[in-house]
Amino acid sequence: MGVAVLGLGINVHQTREQLPVETATSLQLCGVEVGREDVVVAVLRALAHRHGQWATPSRMPALRADYTAACATLGREVDIHLPSGAVEPGRAVRVDGAGRLVIRTARGERTHAAGDVVHARLSG
Repeated sequence: MGVAVLGLGINVHQTREQLPVETATSLQLCGVEVGREDVVVAVLRALAHRHGQWATPSRMPALRADYTAACATLGREVDIHLPSGAVEPGRAVRVDGAGRLVIRTARGERTHAAGDVVHARLSG
């Protein structure tokens, strides 16, 4: 049996000065007034729904389609920081049937199951 570890953080009430980096934001700064408890409940409900899709093979195509539609990485220039320490630049083109990110590089398409994805910043 495989194991997955998931970690996430949601800035709920932080002010601009309280955020860890300049590019971070919070729900409050986005104009959303909500309690932390409501955020936890909403996140757990969403995770339960997605887990149901993931745990049922016949529902995997819907999960993959939902992910692909919501993925801000696809179509963007990225750098994949690999566990080995290497960095591979390319354009994120799709997610394969196993959930791995496929990027187009100067050497052709490369598939990545592990690594940190860094989006190239748009200039201007």
